[in-house]
Amino acid sequence: MKFREIALENVGLYVGKHTFDLETAPSEGANVVAILGHNGGGKTTFLDAIRLALYGRRSLGPRTAQSTYEDHLLRKISATASSREAAITLSFVRVENGRDISYEITRAWSARGKSIVETLDLVREGQPISDLDRTEYAQYVEDLVPFGLSQL
Repeated sequence: MKFREIALENVGLYVGKHTFDLETAPSEGANVVAILGHNGGGKTTFLDAIRLALYGRRSLGPRTAQSTYEDHLLRKISATASSREAAITLSFVRVENGRDISYEITRAWSARGKSIVETLDLVREGQPISDLDRTEYAQYVEDLVPFGLSQL
């Protein structure tokens, strides 16, 4: 699996929409992406966003209560954003049956008072996955990218 791009919108200190190209050029000897920055510059927020996009509540641990997760999402919305909404979009390529298949995951949430409304969208090869119900997206993503890999 290779990450292609991540977009953070109103997540932590990333006010507004910020898109990061994660493509590498192995043929040119560039096959590593380095995340650099000063203390407090958003490196941890950036890396946590990848896990959050992929695993949602599970990114905080397997026994995390829904209320704890919702509090976490509330705190992740940028305090200086003009809206009380945030989103993470992660695109990646995965080899399946010998060919590259592209995926895009968007996890978005908005504050409604002290509660959260969250959505998860999943696109394969530029199209919504029609053979899956939306309630199956989270499990499908975990099948694509097992949670245990996130520790690496």
